[in-house]
Amino acid sequence: MYRMALISTLLPKTEGFSVDKVMKMAIIHDLAECIVGDLTPYCGVSVEEKHAQEEAAMQSICEPLPADIRVELVDLLKEYDAQLTPEAIVCKDLDKFEMILQAFEYETQAEHPGWLEEFFQSTENVFKTPCVKEWVTALREARSKSTH
Repeated sequence: MYRMALISTLLPKTEGFSVDKVMKMAIIHDLAECIVGDLTPYCGVSVEEKHAQEEAAMQSICEPLPADIRVELVDLLKEYDAQLTPEAIVCKDLDKFEMILQAFEYETQAEHPGWLEEFFQSTENVFKTPCVKEWVTALREARSKSTH
């Protein structure tokens, strides 16, 4: 859950977005998962139901917080979901990058190269942030070497 925030500390501070804001967004974007779990398309839950469950979970998590912090967290989550700001786009790229990084680690640990190819295919040509694109290229190259 927090690896995205750690990865965000590696972002260059010169690419036109706030690294601090990306880090905050990375921390809270999956916070609802601690209550509802990681709802994926394979869970059979509609997108609408997923958002409803996550919103209810976030309300529950944020309720005891001071109003200004509660508003900030909810606003960051809405910003992430809307994908209209540079920070939201970078955060989404980090989410996808972390997913394929984890898939590569699972393949390596299981000594089963290529086993999780669908995760890599699902992220083909989706990255928008230049530095994250570089990381993805390096990861794909490392994976390619491990499968041959």
